[in-house]
Amino acid sequence: MALISKNTIRTEKDAKLLSKSVEEIINLSIKLGEEEITKKIKEIMEVKDE
Repeated sequence: MALISKNTIRTEKDAKLLSKSVEEIINLSIKLGEEEITKKIKEIMEVKDE
């Protein structure tokens, strides 16, 4: 997945945040359209890049 390949998971905290993010994306995909999922992924990527 792009989230993992772009950013190395260094700590258990990072791993937990990532799995929480994946969970959120799955939940969004059930409720919302692709546009919302793309927006959420971009938000997550911005947070991870900081």
